[in-house]
Amino acid sequence: MTAYLRQSGAPVAEIGVFMSALIAPWTLKWLWAPLVDLIRPKRFGPNRTWIVVTQTMMALTLGVLFFVDPVRNLGLLSAFMVVHNVFAATQDVAIDGFAVRVLPESEMGWANGLMFAGQNLGMAVGGGGSLFIASHYGFNAAFALVLAVLAFIILAVSLRIREEPEPDSPIRNGSRSWLGELGSRLKEFFHELYQGFFLSGPGPRFGVLFAILPLGAMALSYGIASALQVDLGFTQQQISASTTITLLAAAAGCSVAGLLGDRMGLKPALALSYVLTVVPTAYLAYAILLHGMEQISFTLFVGCAVVHRLGLGVMYGVSGAVFMSMTNPAVGATQFTGYNSLHNVAIMYAGYWQGLAAAALGYGKMLGIDAALGLLPIALIPLLRPSRVRAD
Repeated sequence: MTAYLRQSGAPVAEIGVFMSALIAPWTLKWLWAPLVDLIRPKRFGPNRTWIVVTQTMMALTLGVLFFVDPVRNLGLLSAFMVVHNVFAATQDVAIDGFAVRVLPESEMGWANGLMFAGQNLGMAVGGGGSLFIASHYGFNAAFALVLAVLAFIILAVSLRIREEPEPDSPIRNGSRSWLGELGSRLKEFFHELYQGFFLSGPGPRFGVLFAILPLGAMALSYGIASALQVDLGFTQQQISASTTITLLAAAAGCSVAGLLGDRMGLKPALALSYVLTVVPTAYLAYAILLHGMEQISFTLFVGCAVVHRLGLGVMYGVSGAVFMSMTNPAVGATQFTGYNSLHNVAIMYAGYWQGLAAAALGYGKMLGIDAALGLLPIALIPLLRPSRVRAD
């Protein structure tokens, strides 16, 4: 999407704001996530109902975009995509809840691995595959591909979900209104979050600061990277290829994260992952500032992006284990959700400032700043100590 917008003349600063807005629903989904547990329709199965309804709404919001000029109506496009991502984030909540209910503990690790593989495959189809289709048949054809895949998932997978009967919820049996129960759940959520972050020793407190800082250097893996490739003069086919290659590198990084954590220790592996994002970003910044954008080859960019994505994959794999070690078992799910939400905040503000900086300063200086900021969290890694549960 960002590559198409940039190729169509959308300003890079507006693209940064656009990408930042798209992340917002994933950052805030905990606000409405309790509704998925509270509203449990019986007739078609509670999880199946949520999953099918949200996926159908995702398809409808994408279908509307056939009639929207994305460049002339970037604000309208952003609004529809934010709504689309609200449904996508809600679908994510429903699928996670369904997995927790039906998977035995012995299968959760294997299932999470498959979910990560599916995520990367989906990103490859939605990103690299869509760009490939768009380069040959136009952007509406790419939207049609994504809609076809989504329709296939609804018909072949989601509608076939079978669920066991559940006990009545407080909403269904009429003992409480959904609004009252939602307020109660959110109050409990914030209480548990405060307990986990601030009453469990110094490690989790430093974890809050660590989680909200940049995820290393970030510009080579998120939306601004596609705009950069357009301005480097790469074709849609090249951007499609680089997207696919770098996603495979991210999957490889996540796959070896556990091995690195076992061999090196979690904290050294986490520090290494941040360095792996910073070094290629700094090198590309240096090359652009020294030689100019026109001298940056496709091979050089992809090489830097692959190393960066590899490091980001390791970071995601290892940081999850580090956050788990800092999580108070009494409020584990809430606190871990909090850390992940703060990570999404970091992704959101990064997209915003990177677009503005690229427009005002140029890509070389923006990448240099990104690399420098990516080093900051490394100083906190030694302070990320396990949770210490208070005895009160």
